Amino acid sequence: MDKMAHVLGEIKSIKAVAQARRVHDALRRNWVQIFGKLADEIELDFFRDSVVVVSTKNPMWQTELAYFKPMILENIRRVVGLSVTDIRIVSGVFETNKSKRIIPTQLKTLEEMVRNENLAKRASGMKLCNVCDAVYTFGDRCIFCAATGA
Repeated sequence: MDKMAHVLGEIKSIKAVAQARRVHDALRRNWVQIFGKLADEIELDFFRDSVVVVSTKNPMWQTELAYFKPMILENIRRVVGLSVTDIRIVSGVFETNKSKRIIPTQLKTLEEMVRNENLAKRASGMKLCNVCDAVYTFGDRCIFCAATGA
């Protein structure tokens, strides 16, 4: 009897995997219809237990998309005809192309990104504000110091 239960459990698992694959394929085929202009900013990771997991290029999109969860879920139901209970949005992992996947350990630290951005600003002719000495600008004062009259 234990063997029969084990075999039935494996069959159930195989069916669940096959169903998840069909859903994944349907989501990929209709990705642009579901997300519209944002389709390039979001990558489908996987579908499991009625939950869609997507990745974003930028943590900003993670925050923005969280506000639109109900609309995204409705789009998935309308376009693909699936009963999806939730969508989870993660950032930091995104396929830049189909052959190479970025993993979090390959991402630059915030300090590295700021340093590179500042180097690029200096290379373009920008300099630190003469008043606050914190913000790069093309003029003598940054927009913040100019706005506050400093």
